[in-house]
Amino acid sequence: TKTITAYGPEWSFEGDVIKDDATIEFLRAIGTELKTGADAEAELVEFDLWEVNSSTGLVDATKFTVAVQIDSIGSGAGGEKLGFSGALLGKGDPVQGVWDTAADTFTADVVS
Repeated sequence: TKTITAYGPEWSFEGDVIKDDATIEFLRAIGTELKTGADAEAELVEFDLWEVNSSTGLVDATKFTVAVQIDSIGSGAGGEKLGFSGALLGKGDPVQGVWDTAADTFTADVVS
């Protein structure tokens, strides 16, 4: 028989470089400036948008600390949109909690 003993969460991404997009600028800066360690980390919060409570704006969520690995900071043929790609590599244990869609904030569950 087989069993699952551990997970190594990883989220691959690719997209177009969009000028003045704060998230894209943050990700690309990690690659262009060759950042490492804590300077190449971020937080990722996952939730299902269709599960948002319409009265409170709250939704169950999971927060991950991730290391940002940039594979390409800019690629594409002449005349095409500039693309970039990489992966978000999970670090440590995920944290369960709630995302407030109005305030754009995460609150961890209280563990007794």
